[in-house]
Amino acid sequence: MYYPTTFDTIFSTKVYTHGADVDGVSCAVLAKLAFPNVEYELFANPEELNKKLEEDISSKIIEKYNAIFITDLPVFKPNLEKINENEAIRNKTIIIDHHIRSIDEDAKNYNFCFIEERLDNRFTCATELFYRWLYMKSFIFDLSEVFDYVEHVRQNDTWEWDAQTKFGDFSHKLSFLLNEIGPDEYIKNLCNKLLKEPVLRFSKEDEAKIKRHEELIKEELKKASKNITYLEDKEKNKVAVLFAPYFLRNEIPDYIRKTHRPYEISYVIIVSLDVCKYGQKSFRRVDGVCNLNRITAKMNGGGHKNSARVMISKKQREKMESFDDEKEALYYIVNQKYDENN
Repeated sequence: MYYPTTFDTIFSTKVYTHGADVDGVSCAVLAKLAFPNVEYELFANPEELNKKLEEDISSKIIEKYNAIFITDLPVFKPNLEKINENEAIRNKTIIIDHHIRSIDEDAKNYNFCFIEERLDNRFTCATELFYRWLYMKSFIFDLSEVFDYVEHVRQNDTWEWDAQTKFGDFSHKLSFLLNEIGPDEYIKNLCNKLLKEPVLRFSKEDEAKIKRHEELIKEELKKASKNITYLEDKEKNKVAVLFAPYFLRNEIPDYIRKTHRPYEISYVIIVSLDVCKYGQKSFRRVDGVCNLNRITAKMNGGGHKNSARVMISKKQREKMESFDDEKEALYYIVNQKYDENN
């Protein structure tokens, strides 16, 4: 496997990363463990990241940092080209991602990009890729608690926690903790654990917050399950669609898989209006072999085969809210192709 080589001495570090899940924020955790002066910025989706990158490159503000890491979100080709053409930025930038969109953007063709969807014959995540790069460059050491944390994050992000006994429960609860306390507090919390505690575990305060979030999930799942609607997509896949809070996007498919005759449902679309500026549609596979990255790419979205997303535009949100009937609004919005200007 190829690891890009770059700077040897690091003074000021900037991390652009995904702020909506454990994998993205854990890249900020690793950066703060490895480097003394880290500034991180969190983004809900690739569109927000690439808009900010374009601004920072144009204004040259990005050049003030000695090291730049862009993790867990795809960088689009125009920005890849701008980075590649600017030697001052290129020589201190590392892009790390595991999404198919990064492969589709030809990111692997740039020697400052480290893009892998799979490692060691199983799915990987940005945190694992970043950890391996940091370890190889001797910016971080082989501490068992850090290594275990990275594996917890990988199982959380790939949804392998459900089949595990040693790591599974703890791995899944990382999401509950993040949703309950928010990304900034989560980053502080995990940095303290990994730096100061000999064993990676939740505190009593953490456990109380996790339990509170578990109860909230149970309550919200009951509400959401009453409003599930079924339809067929253009490829004759049976799809469950519903409105639900963003934090339920990964819990709902698991709930459907266990309670709603999953062999008849290929995937679920969760429409969440409490994320991004105007909302987002999260696609999660339940059963079957459909490729959600391919399906959402046709709608200007993307992600992985088993999970992907499509944003909602301002005009789409306004049109959706003009419907008096909730099901009509749902049918309308799930079939819309994302267009920032429409």
